Parts: sequence; C-alpha cells; structure tokens
Amino acid sequence: MNARRWVVISTVFLAAAANATPRWQQHRDDVARSAYAAAPVPKLLTALTETRGGPEAQVMLQALALRKAEALPSVKERLRTGPMFEKFMVTKFLRYCPWPETMPELVALARDKTQHWLPRQGALYALGALGDKAAGRDVAEVLREPDCPHGVQLVAIAALARMNYREGKDVVRAFAQHKDIHARLFVARALAEFGEAVDQGFVTASLQSKDYIVRQEACELLAFAPDATAPLEQMSRTDPHEAVRDTAGRALLERKLRGQQATAKTAILREALPQAQPRTVAWIIRTMLEQGGKEGRALVEELAERNDHVGERSRVGLVLAGGR
Repeated sequence: MNARRWVVISTVFLAAAANATPRWQQHRDDVARSAYAAAPVPKLLTALTETRGGPEAQVMLQALALRKAEALPSVKERLRTGPMFEKFMVTKFLRYCPWPETMPELVALARDKTQHWLPRQGALYALGALGDKAAGRDVAEVLREPDCPHGVQLVAIAALARMNYREGKDVVRAFAQHKDIHARLFVARALAEFGEAVDQGFVTASLQSKDYIVRQEACELLAFAPDATAPLEQMSRTDPHEAVRDTAGRALLERKLRGQQATAKTAILREALPQAQPRTVAWIIRTMLEQGGKEGRALVEELAERNDHVGERSRVGLVLAGGR
C-alpha cells in the first residue's frame, strides 16, 4: 500500500471515529426508545413496583431518570399517596438518582408514624443520598420517637452523618449504649464522620465477630477513623467473606479520597478500578460522577466504550446521572 493511499484511509477512519456516537449515548437512546420510555408515567411506576428486579428493572429506572421533568409530579404524588410498596420503590429510585425537588415529600414520609417502616426507611436513605442538612432537624426528630422501628433508627443515624448535620450529634449519641451492636456501630461511624474519637477496643472486637455483617459495618466505620489503614488492608486481604473484603477495600479508597481535589480523586479511582469487584465497580463509577468533576465524567464516558461489566455500569451510571 502506497503512502498516499494509507493517508486517505487513515483520514477516513479517523473522521468516522470522530463522528461516531459514543456508546453511552447509544445506550441512552435505546432506553429512550424502549416501551418504558413511551408508557405513561403512572404505568411505569406501577410496573416498577411489580417487577422482580434484574435488567428489566434497570431499564425502568433509567427511563424514569430520563423523564424527570415529566415524571416529577407523579413521583411526588406517589410519595404522598401511593401504596406502601410503591412508595418504597420510588424511594429506592431516589436513593440512586436523587431529585432535590422531592425533599419535602421524603421528609413527610420519613416522619409519618402511621406509615410502614419500609417506605419510611427508604425515605431516610433517599434523604441521606441528597445530603442536604436542611432536612437534618426532621431526621433528628425521627430518632426522638419513643417507638421508632429499629431499622428506621439505624438509617436515620446514617442519614444525619451523610448530610453532616452536626447539630444532631446528641440525639445520635443517645444510642451509643444500645443493646444492639449494629446500632452501636452505626453511632460510632456517625460520630467518627462528625470528627469524634473512635473506641479502638470496640472496633477491634467488632472486626473479630463471627457475624460478617458486624465485620462489614466495622470496616465502614474504619473509613472515618484515624490510623485505620493497617486493619483495613488486612481485612481486605484475609477476611473469609467477599462482602467484608469489598467493604474494607472501599473504606481504604474513601480514606484516600478524603480531602483530595477532583483531579486527584479521579486518578485514585482509575488506579483502583482494575482490581475492583463488581459491587465496588458500581461504587467507583458513581463516585467518579459525583466527586470527580469534569475529569471524572470524562473518564466514565471513556470507560463506557468498553464491552464488559465496567462499560455496562458506566453507561447506566451516565444515564442515571443525566436524570439528576
């Protein structure tokens, strides 16, 4: 092949590549053309409630994210008046695709003592994902309820920490001596996020528990504790349960990210991606989009071209982020 012909072919190829539609946009267009994107929003919300999960549910969630302007009134109405499980599924969506406009309805649902504990818990998860401390006072009031369901209490504690509502430290600290070890771990983590000291003896004992969920929650706590890198590295390598190893690995990443600028965060997450397990990959993609700024989004768009689970999670993450 002569040099001139090679230049012509290369120019055509590069021009075609430059004009090619990115895979995540193709994916977004596929979702936008799906039956769920064309269905009336109330029917889509009902279908989401009835699905058993899996790829079909993922398409529903993405279709809902793309239709935010149209769907927002129905979502707010369902949070107010929908059936119990429908409320829960809507809060689950808002946990991964936070819509600030829904905060009044989420607060009302979280504080409604007549509601089933499941949608109340879901509303608190969604408020934590929003991270707006304006809801802190109401979440603290949930913890003050005399007969508040235990699962609701745990998520309320975590939500106060996520929204950095430091005025709620005293109501959180009231659970520090709770008989349930999970409550004590949630409290210790929340107080650590607020900058308070961690009881090292309590953490060490929790890391040695036979209950893998206790060990997992202890690793989550160590993401915010001083001098915790060594025990987290050990748990990430040697714990017999995959969920604990994954949690310890994410905790190590959280420690590295804290205080860094967006560019540095993106570099840290890029380096961690090749060794990450699928659940951690989803967290890394979401964190890049939330904390990585322009560099993080550009990297996720690059990853979305891959034909593997990383590419798939990147494409889904970009569609969900587009609905915020």
